[in-house]
Amino acid sequence: MKIAINQHISFTNSHPMVTGFQYAICCLLLMCHHIGHTQQPISLSQAVQLGLEHNYDIRLSKVEQESVKKLVKIKVPEGIPSIRLNLDQTNRISVDGSPTSFVDGTYSKSEIAGGLDLNWVLFHGYKVRINRSRLTELENQSNGNLRLVVENTVHAIVLAYYKALIEKEKLQFRQEVTSFSVAKLDNATIKFNYGEISQFELLNFQDAQLRDSVSLMVQQNFYQEATTLLKSVLGIDKAQVLLLTDSLDIIINSYDYPILKRNMLSSNQEIRNQLVNIRLQETMAQLAEAELMPKVALRSGLSEELSSSKFSNETQRQSGAVFDYYLNFSVTYQLFNKRDINTKIQKEQMNRLYLWNEKESMVSLLEEKLKINYDKYNAYRDIIKMNERLEVNLKKTLDIAAFRFESGISSFLELRDVQIRLIEAKLDLLEAAFELKVAETEIIRLTGGILNAYEN
Repeated sequence: MKIAINQHISFTNSHPMVTGFQYAICCLLLMCHHIGHTQQPISLSQAVQLGLEHNYDIRLSKVEQESVKKLVKIKVPEGIPSIRLNLDQTNRISVDGSPTSFVDGTYSKSEIAGGLDLNWVLFHGYKVRINRSRLTELENQSNGNLRLVVENTVHAIVLAYYKALIEKEKLQFRQEVTSFSVAKLDNATIKFNYGEISQFELLNFQDAQLRDSVSLMVQQNFYQEATTLLKSVLGIDKAQVLLLTDSLDIIINSYDYPILKRNMLSSNQEIRNQLVNIRLQETMAQLAEAELMPKVALRSGLSEELSSSKFSNETQRQSGAVFDYYLNFSVTYQLFNKRDINTKIQKEQMNRLYLWNEKESMVSLLEEKLKINYDKYNAYRDIIKMNERLEVNLKKTLDIAAFRFESGISSFLELRDVQIRLIEAKLDLLEAAFELKVAETEIIRLTGGILNAYEN
């Protein structure tokens, strides 16, 4: 069922005269803020795109996401052997005058030593596998946090845009009401000048025109506040004048609560993020448990040293070389630190239990929100239907009241009373349309479909 709310109401079948001076002044005051500013047409989809481009939290989350991606690319250092290349060159001149030394006098020595060392942890309680799983979950956490920020931003933009649409529709309606009152006042003024109505009746027309003009100016302020909020959510210049191009069409849908609940449990981003946090905490507990396991490491390397020496009593330098190769294994096991390790393991397990209980509490709160908005949606769906019927009845009543007034059967007060009831019904219908949209948008967000519904 599709309800088009943007329909104007014709209050009577009479033809209004040229609007009066007061109404012209009122309209001038309402429109003066547009002077000097170019209006920017913007649809809901354009607003969503614009808001996603300028939102600071989204930009910050993307930076964090890129940092995590770089960390994942580096992989796990413990799973990769470290190789170190050493190269040393030394020069030394010694003067030895010790009587016990076999070298007597001055000699010089030069050395060049090069080596290659390899260190590799072969096993350390499956830490390599656990850390790889942890990096994967860190990436999932970063992606989930970014998606949640985007969802919340889209949700805020949609509500701000529809709020501005509602206030715009109310403003157009108030302008129509005021135009009608001014036209009636002009007609009444002419009749008063010809002595056809009393001053009391003329004052009633003036009262209606003044009240409607005040309501129009108040509504203009509400519309300004709504558009300012929208510009704030979009992150654009507050002086920019927006022209909302979407129409206020409300599509009535039928939702099945059990299906909505299943979709929420499987697709809600808050629940998904909490499950990632739980899995991350599980890896922390596994890393603590790995400390109880032995550590097996391999150390290997080779080196070669080239040296030359010259003694003071010799004419030629003496050269030589030394080559070494080694392959070592080591096993490390904690014997007297298990108490501290067990305490750490218990702490990590308690943290995991806390996160799991937090997740259960979160699910309960989200189910409550879903049920509240589901009931609210159904309630306002019925309210809109009744308001539509009320509006149709009041339009007919207003036509009859206008005929009775023009025929001299009833007073203007009777016509005004029906007009006020029609105004209230129209405004109630617009408010109900907005509340329906609020409930529907929240349902879509809770069930994880807001990005598919609104993002290009």
